[in-house]
Amino acid sequence: MFHFQALYDENGVDPTEFKDDVVTEFVMPSFAEPVPATALPNSLVLNGWAQLLFHHTRRTREAKGILVNSFTELESHAFRSLSNGETPLLSILWDPY
Repeated sequence: MFHFQALYDENGVDPTEFKDDVVTEFVMPSFAEPVPATALPNSLVLNGWAQLLFHHTRRTREAKGILVNSFTELESHAFRSLSNGETPLLSILWDPY
């Protein structure tokens, strides 16, 4: 969500334009591989929903920290892209012993 909200605010990219697009792929910081437009959630590409999601994404950026329900070792690429040094990013700590 952060990536699409930034694309919309900074570059005027409207995700609803990609609803039936079978050609476009997005290079997203939290994914290791490009994401096809057909894989975008309906809530992002349907008219009226994107603005609501972007509003909540902007508010999330104001948080003092974000708790991610995953392991850093499992999704290291996503964790690196999300940790910008400003907002603490907390993950599950796992010790098998």
